[in-house]
Amino acid sequence: GNNRMLRYNNNFIVSHTLHWQGATYYLRLVENDSTRLVSFMMEYEVDYSKPIRSSWKLTRQYEPSVTINLDPNKYFKSLVKLSNGRTYGTLRTGPAFNDGTRSGPSWFQVYELTDLGARATGIWMSGHTYSIWPDGSLMQFISKRGGASTVIKYALTGFDGQQNPQWAKAGITIAHINSIGSEGVNGGIIHRLTNDNKLIIFDPNAPNNGFQPYGLYSQGFHIGAIKFGDVTSQKWLWRTAPSTTPSYSADYPSDGKFDIGNGVKMPGGEAKTVSDFIVWNHHGEFWKQGQTNMHHLMYKNGLQIMQFGVAVSRAQNVLPKGYPGMAGNALTIATTRVGDNLFLWHGDEGYHSGIHRWKISGLNTLETFVIPLGGEQKTAPVANFSAADTVGCLTLSAKFSDRSTAGSEAITNWLWDFGDGTTSTEQHPTHVFKKSGSYTVSLKVTSQSGTTNTVTKSGYIQVTEG
Repeated sequence: GNNRMLRYNNNFIVSHTLHWQGATYYLRLVENDSTRLVSFMMEYEVDYSKPIRSSWKLTRQYEPSVTINLDPNKYFKSLVKLSNGRTYGTLRTGPAFNDGTRSGPSWFQVYELTDLGARATGIWMSGHTYSIWPDGSLMQFISKRGGASTVIKYALTGFDGQQNPQWAKAGITIAHINSIGSEGVNGGIIHRLTNDNKLIIFDPNAPNNGFQPYGLYSQGFHIGAIKFGDVTSQKWLWRTAPSTTPSYSADYPSDGKFDIGNGVKMPGGEAKTVSDFIVWNHHGEFWKQGQTNMHHLMYKNGLQIMQFGVAVSRAQNVLPKGYPGMAGNALTIATTRVGDNLFLWHGDEGYHSGIHRWKISGLNTLETFVIPLGGEQKTAPVANFSAADTVGCLTLSAKFSDRSTAGSEAITNWLWDFGDGTTSTEQHPTHVFKKSGSYTVSLKVTSQSGTTNTVTKSGYIQVTEG
């Protein structure tokens, strides 16, 4: 259903329509068009310039047009507006699904979202390993806990006569990640690229998530980055969000750790990238017999900027009843950036139900600084020079002046090469050119600790016969 109530006036004419969202586990913003939000099978149009109460409205209801048996949560895994201007998503089948060829809850079919409903394309994918990316490519993430994980890309090659997307039959391996032990992000989930081409991997699990015991495989780092296209080095560029211990029983960590203690069974939700930032959430089912609703904002280099939200311990013991920051089982998140504001959407199982939206302002005020490790970093000098006379007749006497700039240390040595087979170690030499021609002059300067820099000026001296 579409969760609507109708109010009639005395003439039995509908005067008001009320729509609400019940317990909400899954929602998605349409990639390449974040003014469209889809939760369950309902689509909303969002205007981020308006106050939240008047900023969105229900525009489409897709469930009546889908005839197959669906997962009870009725959610789109991927939603992308592709290069043909049309929007496509993948829907998961339910336990009772059986079309004679495929059966059970492990299948996804690609649908086109239209004004008339969701149109089945007949394109099927098996399992959770596939997702459609903003550039239209189909990405497959093959995860192996305690072993290596592989990312395979199937390029979008075009559209058929019915405007169904067509992907390459053969995929290209674009990443290979070694996740053995506590050095990697074990068996994580691929979550998009940062804007500097880093692939983000997120592990949302705990050692015992209530369904499958993961043991030591979720007791390391929970989010990390690798270079997109790296299939050989298998090196992590950075890793963060190290786990607590399973026996951890204090309040939710304030230092960016990933809490696998406090009785939690299904701690993590998703990680998303948006412009220069990464957001990941910890919904914490069964955390202290309740949930968390904590979200972490990170810079693209893995540095945590802030965390926000409300854990159940504060909701029960400190905050007034009905505090808006609390939610239960926010399994999925959606993010977008509008100007200098970042918007985060998530669902809610039971504290308020429905959909929550957070607004993070002031992104343009953030500055980054590089602090060198292992002592002060030394900067190199910058070589430069000039000459009083660069053009003349034989015999040309040119007076050179050192115009170099020192780095963190003083310049102690100068080496001039005048291009005629002669050199000088003076700081401000005078040199006589005895043959006509064009001469390239270079200067190499050296700092106190041996750091060097060289400048070369081609054809700098021109000498004629007269």
